[in-house]
Amino acid sequence: MSLDLVDSTRNLFTADVISRAATQLGEADTNVQKAIHGLIPSALTGILYQAGSDAGASNILAYSRDAANTAPPVSFGSTVFAPGAAFAPGATDWGHNLFGDKTAGLAALVAAYAAVRESSALSLLNAVIPAAYSVIGQYAGANNLGPGGVVALLHDQRDRIISAVPSGIPVAGILGLPALADVGERIHRAHAAYARPSANHHYREHRKRSFPVALVFVILIIIIGAAWFFLSGNHDTKNRLTTSDTTVSTIPTADTVVTTTTTTTSQQVDTIKH
Repeated sequence: MSLDLVDSTRNLFTADVISRAATQLGEADTNVQKAIHGLIPSALTGILYQAGSDAGASNILAYSRDAANTAPPVSFGSTVFAPGAAFAPGATDWGHNLFGDKTAGLAALVAAYAAVRESSALSLLNAVIPAAYSVIGQYAGANNLGPGGVVALLHDQRDRIISAVPSGIPVAGILGLPALADVGERIHRAHAAYARPSANHHYREHRKRSFPVALVFVILIIIIGAAWFFLSGNHDTKNRLTTSDTTVSTIPTADTVVTTTTTTTSQQVDTIKH
């Protein structure tokens, strides 16, 4: 797929957005930018991880649609780090939705990496996650992707995402995994699992479409066979009726012969008696 999730999400955080965030958070622009650039692949890695679970892909798709509807990428810059904005810090705990009780640990790692306060790192995380979701949601909507399609997208992007995670932010440990490669393997298994039912689904759909045609064909054969049997039966019946009429018409003749013969014989017997 042509979409680059890392770059597409990073492009949403323009210089104006970074400056506004830095002013609101009381941090230096360069530090905020560094934190955001570290948070984007970290957040996407968390999304990769979640999409590898049984219901994770459906949840990721739901969050992505919600984010894209609330703040599509084209207008994201005006909806983040502004008073009353949809993604103002603290408006939604996106970090907890994705990382659970490990959110504070990730914020601490990012704070140390980018030299910002943990509270600032947490606020930036709650802006980066919906930004990534918005990009995914817009792409999913434009391409009519379901959960399996989202998994395929993430599977295609996994190497790009994992390689972009800074070494100073050990996301694998936050996720409870030995290495980031395990995240890639997890999404790979999910992709393989979705691929198998997809083939079976297409097969079942093909069978559903083929069944009515086959049924009509069978019914047509039955009707033709029944018609042939009916017409053939009528023809045989007519032949039998004709034969019976002929036989009946000859019976009187036979009776006459027999009667005549009997009569003659009787006469001969009477003569002998005389």
